[in-house]
Amino acid sequence: MTFSKSVLRVLQQNVTGQNYTNAALTRAVTLGMLRLRNHHRPLSVLLFVGAVGLGKTYAVRSFARVLFGDENRLISVNCQQINQSVEPLSNLYWQLASGYWQSQSLRPSNGLGFSIVVFEGVDRASEAFRGFLADALARGGILTPGGFFSLRNSFVILTCTTSKRRADQITRKTIGFSPDNEADPQMPTQNVVALEEIDNLLGAQMVNQIDEIVVFQNLDDQSIISWLERQLAETESSLARARIGFIVEDEARNFMLKLGLQDLTHGARRINQVVRNYLDFPLTDLLVSGNLVPGMTVLVKYKAPTPFLHFQILVPALTEEGRAPAVSQHP
Repeated sequence: MTFSKSVLRVLQQNVTGQNYTNAALTRAVTLGMLRLRNHHRPLSVLLFVGAVGLGKTYAVRSFARVLFGDENRLISVNCQQINQSVEPLSNLYWQLASGYWQSQSLRPSNGLGFSIVVFEGVDRASEAFRGFLADALARGGILTPGGFFSLRNSFVILTCTTSKRRADQITRKTIGFSPDNEADPQMPTQNVVALEEIDNLLGAQMVNQIDEIVVFQNLDDQSIISWLERQLAETESSLARARIGFIVEDEARNFMLKLGLQDLTHGARRINQVVRNYLDFPLTDLLVSGNLVPGMTVLVKYKAPTPFLHFQILVPALTEEGRAPAVSQHP
């Protein structure tokens, strides 16, 4: 198996339903390993475009988790905050500095020496700042009043929030969350982008520094299902570490899916809200109250027509010695 296919497989295990995004990140990592050209520039510059709630931030954090083992090991810059600051470059310096030290304070990385720098909401930055950033990408570093930040060993990701209508103008094909039976996701010909729309949005100077554009469009039903299953798997893993079993009946899954599918316009945000309010909150309440403790199993059920989930706590039977039998932990 080639290096790129190994990377793609790991990304697919962490980022479900985003074939083209995974392929774009795979190309970035693979090309960054040897740097055959443009040694002075960042390892790769990617633009993530799409409406709110379609998984742009989630994809960035998943990339950090795959690359470094920690989704918080990245440097994030809020471009809107810079735009509102009286001293934009000083604000940029403090955001870069705090992000750098925060990422360095986390667990050791994989030793590759890479970093991920995210410029959130680059479309909300001023035209002057976008020109400044384009120059910085071209030279491979950012010069601020507080110091120089090298970008030469960085994967730079720019995020841009647009309406669905504008996203449709940018691309003629769903990219970012594509069906599993789509053609080989590593083929860049899938990314049919109207570059003039991006030029109008960010300016030609900035677009000239971007290596690849990934457009996120509205999630389909299968993507929402995959997203919910991932949320449930994370909950199961967290409870397993506390030696608590977790079972979700199909009726409970369908109840959450029905609520999550009511608003596909806001994508993953809707299903995240459903999981938070209908599942995470009652579970946390049971844990904090001491009603759900190690050795027990919680069974999540739904009984129509109630507008909420039901949680049944299963207590293992006592052994002859008067103790509860050991509960096996999930791997």
